[in-house]
Amino acid sequence: MLGKQVKIDICIATYKRPALLEQLLISLFEQQIDDSLSFQIIVVDNDKSGSAKHVIDKLIESTPVNIIYDIEPQQNISMVRNKAVSYVTGDYLIFIDDDEYAEPNWIEQHFNTAKQYDADVVFGPVLSDYPEQTPDWIKKGQFFDRIRYKTGTDRPHGATNNTLVKVQCLKTMKEYFDPSFGLTGGGDTEFFWRMGQNGAKMIWCDSAIVSEAVLPNRMTLKWLTRRAYRGGQMFPRVFCRNMSFHKKFFWIIKRFLFLIVACLYLPVAACQGKHKWGLAMQKVYTCLGHLTGFTSFHYQEYK
Repeated sequence: MLGKQVKIDICIATYKRPALLEQLLISLFEQQIDDSLSFQIIVVDNDKSGSAKHVIDKLIESTPVNIIYDIEPQQNISMVRNKAVSYVTGDYLIFIDDDEYAEPNWIEQHFNTAKQYDADVVFGPVLSDYPEQTPDWIKKGQFFDRIRYKTGTDRPHGATNNTLVKVQCLKTMKEYFDPSFGLTGGGDTEFFWRMGQNGAKMIWCDSAIVSEAVLPNRMTLKWLTRRAYRGGQMFPRVFCRNMSFHKKFFWIIKRFLFLIVACLYLPVAACQGKHKWGLAMQKVYTCLGHLTGFTSFHYQEYK
């Protein structure tokens, strides 16, 4: 083997999803990498009773991959991610969610793209894996279909659901994931937004693919509108915090007008099918989230 072996740490935050975590870990064991790369897996469980430990114990004997397991007893997704990062010793880390699974070339695609573009951060697509009994209105509305970009496209921010990070860049960060987002979500968006503002080169790799199981309890109007509301609240907390008073004032006025338009469209959407109604309701709740994001009330999705 020529040259130094590049070491990669795969960071997973998990909470009471042992079957999905097992599926994810198996997909990681099946990664196709050459001798120039090696990786270990870091799993941090946010269930203080350690419900994921039996999965680790079951699989650890069947793989040469090193697995680090720890528990973050305080319910806070940001603290879980911070604990995972504290175990990182490699040259790169990759974040992936516990309800996802990776394609066999996932690691190599991330790493090769980082090298080709000299990138500090590489985001990848998350494809939705729908169960057989998925309602037609969910598929028509494309509620779980995420936007994809051409490989090499610059991105101003992103999430931890499929992302490679050059570890050297973390040394420039005074703080990783902000615990104030620990129950609301959005801490990953805020983290990568700060990285971008600090000069990190962040790009997209469309071939570093993971898939996410769409759970039945998410395929409801209640879940979709709550997620839209939470996302709406996150936006001003992350992107508007440094705005001047006048910019914030006009931003709020615009969002209030958007809310009025969205509400006026509801009767039309109701006549166009459940999927259109769902999309319209998401817009209403997103606008409500925008307007309440500046208040002290924040919807705690992870509580």
